[in-house]
Parts: sequence; C-alpha cells; structure tokens
Amino acid sequence: MYKRMVIAVNQSEASSHALEQSLAWAASEQSNVVLVSVVPGYDGDLRLMGDSSILKAMREPYVQALDRAAERAATWQLPCKKVLRTGEPGEEILTVSDEEQADLIVIGKKTSAILDLIPIGSASAKVLKLSCVDILVIPQDKELKLDKMLVAYDGSKHAERAARRGCSISLSYGCIYFLATIYEMSLEGYIVSPDVVQKIYQATRSKQEPIVQLLAERGVRQYEQIIEYGDPVYRALVEAAKKKEVGLTVMGSRGSGSLSHILLGSVVARFVSSGVCPTLVVKSDSGA
Repeated sequence: MYKRMVIAVNQSEASSHALEQSLAWAASEQSNVVLVSVVPGYDGDLRLMGDSSILKAMREPYVQALDRAAERAATWQLPCKKVLRTGEPGEEILTVSDEEQADLIVIGKKTSAILDLIPIGSASAKVLKLSCVDILVIPQDKELKLDKMLVAYDGSKHAERAARRGCSISLSYGCIYFLATIYEMSLEGYIVSPDVVQKIYQATRSKQEPIVQLLAERGVRQYEQIIEYGDPVYRALVEAAKKKEVGLTVMGSRGSGSLSHILLGSVVARFVSSGVCPTLVVKSDSGA
C-alpha cells in the first residue's frame, strides 16, 4: 500500500514518538524509508556574530536526529535514506516527498492540555494542505493501532477516496471499520418540520450505502455504521473516535485551495489539532 515513506524527524519528543510508531507500520508494509530533517534558515548577518560556526551549531541537533532515526530504522531492517535540508520545514518536506516519489508523509504532533485551542504548526498545516500524497499525523502520546479504525465520510469524492483507503487497510490488517457520517441541522429547519431529524438520518444512511456495498464486495466483515448529529462536525468525530477507542482515523482532503483555509479551521485541521488519535489524511487514489 505504502512503499516509500518520508518521515520528518527533529530533536523533539513528538518526532521521536512518530518515528517509532511509523517504523513499525513501514516494516509491516515492507516500505523504503526516507528520513528528512530540516534546519530552519538563518536570516541574520553572520558577520555580526564574528564566527560562522553558528551555522554548524544550528545544524548539529538535526544531524544527530537523523543519525538516531537511521539507527532505529536499522533495527527494523528497513531500507533507509537520510536527507538533511535547510529552509522552511513545510516546503522542504514537500520538496523531498516529490523528489523521492513518496506515497506517504509522516509527521509528529505535540500535545497540549488545551488541544482544541492550539492549531497545528504552520509547517504541518502546509504539508496537510499542499501535499499531493497521503499524510499520517501521529500525536505525541497516542499509539498507532490497526485494530479499530474510524473513517470520516460525507459523500464527497475525497471522502470516498478515504473510505476506499480505509477498506484496503481493514483488509490488510483485519481492523474493525467504523464508517462515520456527521450531519448538521439548523434549529429553523427543526421548528418548521419536527420529523426532519428522521428524514436526515435516512438520507444520510442512504449516502453511506455505496461504501457499505464496497465493504461487502471486498470482504470486509467487521464494520459498523455511525450516523450522528454534530455541530461542529469535527467535535462529533472526535467524540466518536474516543467512544470507539480507535487507533487510527482516516479522512479525505481535497488538497487544493488557499493555505489560509486550513489554518482557519477546516474539519480535517481541527480534528488533527485535537490530537485524539493518529490521523491518515488521504490525498491520492494510489493504493485504494
């Protein structure tokens, strides 16, 4: 499914945790691994410092992070390549992904006691929005488990891609497949027609039928349909992931439009920011 993974590494605990979790998956997929570490560009005037060795000092932690990551990959007997770049992290990660023809990018996420109020970092946001390949985001304190999986589905084409990718994962690893569709409803609509809830529920269930049929055709036996009201939608998905204790959530993304949209809070970005579980953001059709 994923044969070439780009894993972003640095000296943070979040990065180390994401590395350990993703290497285990890479081993099961027999993937080639590309480890990339990005030294932030220095915009100051080195002449004012009187010593250009500052550049070496800035690079050293990232070099060490790469070396440690390569040692960990070796313990899994994974083919591994190290790439050190200087510049804006999001841009460099995307560039390396293109150059290496990767089909998955892995990034770690720091955790916080007020997760919903803190957006993902700008580098991660850029990767999520602009990548042409799938992205796996692993929160610092969450394990990637493939026994139970939540798939967010709203009937769109990008959600269908995610549903198909989830089907492939379920078949490969035998995980339980939770197909979740969250619907919104205005108060005005309910006042005008009190039975609107039942009508929306039935319409939403019908929307899920193509995916249910796909699961049956491909032999996925352990699946459950989740249809709930939610406002905001991302919060209902977070609660569903918690309730089902899933080890992975799969979501689709258009992967186009302005970067500001995801920074302001799309469903995908807000869900990822919650840090409730590892999240696979599906961007392409390959492997589905």
